[in-house]
Amino acid sequence: MVGERTSGGHEVVTSERPNIAGKKYRKVDLGGLPNLQQWRPASHSELAVTGTGALVVFKKAFFVQAREVKPQTVLNGVAALDVSANAGCAVQAKNQLLCYVGNPPTLTKDDFKLVEGVKPAKDVSVDGRTVAIIQHDGAVSTFKPSSSFGPRPRRIAGVTAAQAVALGKLGDAGCAVTGAGKLRCWGRRLELGLYAVATMTDARDTSDIPSFLMGGIRDAKQVAFGDGHACALHASGEVSCWGDNSFDQVGAASPPFSAKPVRIQL
Repeated sequence: MVGERTSGGHEVVTSERPNIAGKKYRKVDLGGLPNLQQWRPASHSELAVTGTGALVVFKKAFFVQAREVKPQTVLNGVAALDVSANAGCAVQAKNQLLCYVGNPPTLTKDDFKLVEGVKPAKDVSVDGRTVAIIQHDGAVSTFKPSSSFGPRPRRIAGVTAAQAVALGKLGDAGCAVTGAGKLRCWGRRLELGLYAVATMTDARDTSDIPSFLMGGIRDAKQVAFGDGHACALHASGEVSCWGDNSFDQVGAASPPFSAKPVRIQL
């Protein structure tokens, strides 16, 4: 998926797919989306949040004819959004959290359900069927909305004044950027190069999840996970990564696996 800007300053989002026979790409105009803020791909749909807070959804052009690709507004007042292949969540007005579970072929407003028992959120991260939220007081909690026991948020111990949060593959690990620019992580530490410290699979457990301070990170602004590795964006614009380095994700000069953050030369 790519985006282009028109002369009027509006984003025109386009979708490309290969024409296998001619090895060419065709472009599908999805219409003007003003001041695009966030963009997330789901299994059968693409989701975007505009500058007005509207959450628009449209089916991927790969699955439909070009004439059928029309963005539909399903929610308004959306401040944050994240989706995975199995779930998605949006932070709406009054810091309400609305989520859907599964892979609906056509995502509609009715698929988003208000998550009860979750304290007001100001940001959200979704991976697999695990959700992590930054609460309005700066704490971070995680839960599984698909659980038969219902959402039972588990607070991440040691995380205060969180500014950003991200979950690792399948939600088994996570990291949060604190107000001081430090990084606290939790969950399946195998992905982070350390020993296991906590399990996040028992939905009946509501105890706090222990976290640890990631050494070598002091001025982080954002954090993101890959497949077996993670990276932090520094205030200086530099990037540090750690974890699996089988394909030079952490840096060509690093060993096959790095438990400590390595500064990437960009």
